[in-house]
Amino acid sequence: MMALLYLILSSAVVGVLAGWSSLLLLGPASRWMNRVPAAFSSGFWFGMAAFPALIAKLAFALAFGSGLLSGTGWISDHCVQHGGHPHLCAAHIAADPPRGALFWIVAALILGRALQVGYPTWRSGARVGRRLRHSGVRRGGFQLFDGPVPTAFTAGLLHPRPYLSSAADRQLSVQEKGVILAHERHHVRRRDPLRLLLLRLCGGLFPGTGAALRNWERSAELECDRAAVGAGFSPALVARTILKMQRAHRQWDSHPAVSGHAGHGDPESLRIRITSLVCGRLDPVGPAPLLLVLLLLAGIGLCFLPETHHALETALGWLA
Repeated sequence: MMALLYLILSSAVVGVLAGWSSLLLLGPASRWMNRVPAAFSSGFWFGMAAFPALIAKLAFALAFGSGLLSGTGWISDHCVQHGGHPHLCAAHIAADPPRGALFWIVAALILGRALQVGYPTWRSGARVGRRLRHSGVRRGGFQLFDGPVPTAFTAGLLHPRPYLSSAADRQLSVQEKGVILAHERHHVRRRDPLRLLLLRLCGGLFPGTGAALRNWERSAELECDRAAVGAGFSPALVARTILKMQRAHRQWDSHPAVSGHAGHGDPESLRIRITSLVCGRLDPVGPAPLLLVLLLLAGIGLCFLPETHHALETALGWLA
């Protein structure tokens, strides 16, 4: 049992280090792609923001899997071939665990950062969602709640719902409410509150993904605007509704009652949304290129599993 625990811990540390290392390539790539953010879909930007976490999971899987296979004799035993550093091997890691201070410092930093970012974010979102569900009234497809700020948004991690403030309910026409409901229902289908939570967690553990997160939010709004058009509303009506909500919301921008879930966006995001509606549908690049990169890395790791295993062992040795 101790061997398995040490193997899991060591694989996790090596995986997170691999994720941090991927930021060296992700940063320049994000800055280059940021010149034309609307050319990429929300799925692509989600993959870019989560890419370090995906690399970390891939490295963890390779380290843990090869450690099990090495311990059971399915691949060559590097404990015999390459001595001198701790081994990702289920048969021997308990007898030679990582003892270096650097290893345990990195492990403590990873755990502390995950708790520091994850728990408050989850608690805040759950508290807001619970308060809205208990205070709101179901009407016209929305969960209507009393509030002076004219806003609409989607909240809820496992069971997302569209919310509309009473101020917005008074100011919007029936057609405009239909536009917003179609937009928010697409957020519900996509489970965007849960996606946003996951990306914020990834951003907290892997700094440097903020630009990809912002572009994901912009692309998600574009795609939900197109979903409203697909529901039968004209692009002009969707654009007018967006601008009306922006004008009504502007006077509350500095008010403490403004919800962080409102998603009213910055002027550049507004310009991109309106331009997209006026100029017609774009055909943005999806997440396929990122999936191909991950499949390629996974294929290389599996094809050269003994060499990958030794490289990961060497990284563990440097830490310990």
